[in-house]
Amino acid sequence: MGRTCPHGNDIVASWRVGPHHGYVAALTPAIYGGDMTGDDALFHAIGQHLDPRPGWGLEPSTTPGGAPSWCFEQHGRVILAVSVAGGIISAFVPDHDAEVQFADVDALLAWISLEGWTRLSP
Repeated sequence: MGRTCPHGNDIVASWRVGPHHGYVAALTPAIYGGDMTGDDALFHAIGQHLDPRPGWGLEPSTTPGGAPSWCFEQHGRVILAVSVAGGIISAFVPDHDAEVQFADVDALLAWISLEGWTRLSP
């Protein structure tokens, strides 16, 4: 199955097919006319780590022109949504209505590995 790339172009990327969703492979510099913006490159780097993990998938924004998110889902519910804006990595935890920001991809991945969202106050 394919969906239109949420970055606003007409490229169709494979979506949750096989052991890897296949979307990250489609987000190459060629799609961006040769160069990705800083946010796109950072979002791509995050996706390279999260896409292969069980429960993670790319979700387009429901707001026109809004940024997509990498979402972790359990039992059909979004547990964690990761996005990039202005060079800042943010993780939104809907159950706590909380946002956590990270300095870099390594800090985000460490927090995810420790299931940091389970330690937030309600």
